[in-house]
Amino acid sequence: MKEYNLKYLGKVGNVFHTLDIEAAICTQKEGQEMIDWSTSEMIGRSMGIDVAWGDTSKFAIVITQYRNNKVEVFCTQSFEKPQMNEIIGHVMQLKQRYHCTRVYVDGANPEVIRELKRRFGEYQEYHDFTEEEIWAFRNSSWQIIPVNFQKRHKAMLQWTYTLMSKRFIKIHPSLQELITSLRTAIVLDDWKLDKYQTAHDDLLDAFRLACLNYEIPRNTI
Repeated sequence: MKEYNLKYLGKVGNVFHTLDIEAAICTQKEGQEMIDWSTSEMIGRSMGIDVAWGDTSKFAIVITQYRNNKVEVFCTQSFEKPQMNEIIGHVMQLKQRYHCTRVYVDGANPEVIRELKRRFGEYQEYHDFTEEEIWAFRNSSWQIIPVNFQKRHKAMLQWTYTLMSKRFIKIHPSLQELITSLRTAIVLDDWKLDKYQTAHDDLLDAFRLACLNYEIPRNTI
C-alpha cells in the first residue's frame, strides 16, 4: 500500500513522468488566479464523475477549465457512500456554480445519468442512440455525456497522458490527492489502470473523464 494515515509513502507509478507532474503543479499565485476565474462565464468548463457507492470506492468529482491554452484543474471532491438525492443535488450545485458546460459520467451508472438528465431537461433514454451518436451530441445540445468506460479506458488514459506530457495541464497545488494519484498511477498490459496499486484511483478516473472535453490546439503541438 502507498498510503498510511493519509500520508503518501513515495511509491512511483509508471504512467506519468515525475517532471511532467511537477510542471503541472502551479504556484500559489497561479492557483489563486485559477480560483478567481473559476466562476467566470467567459470560459468553458467540464466535470468528470466517477460514480461509486461501495466500501472500497468513492464517488469522485473533478472540475476543469480551459484558460490560456491550458486545462486547469481547480476542484476535486470525493465522497464515501453518498446518498443518491444528496449527491445529485450537490452535482447540480457545482455545475451551476462553476458554469460547467459538459458533465462526463461513467456510463456504467445509468441511474445517475438519467437523474441528471431529468433535472437538466435532457432526453433520458440515451440508450436509444449508438455510442457514436452519443459522442456527437457532446458537441451540440447535450450537457450530460455518458461514457463507455469499458471501451474507452485505454484511449482516455492515453489522452490524459498526452495532455500531461505536452504540458497542457495545470493543477492547483491544494489538490494533493489527485497529485498523489498521478504520482502512483500504475498500468498493466494494454494501458489498464491497476487500481489496487494506484492511490485515489477514483479521482484519476474522474480526471480522465473531464479531460475528454479538450483537444490540443494544432499550432501548439
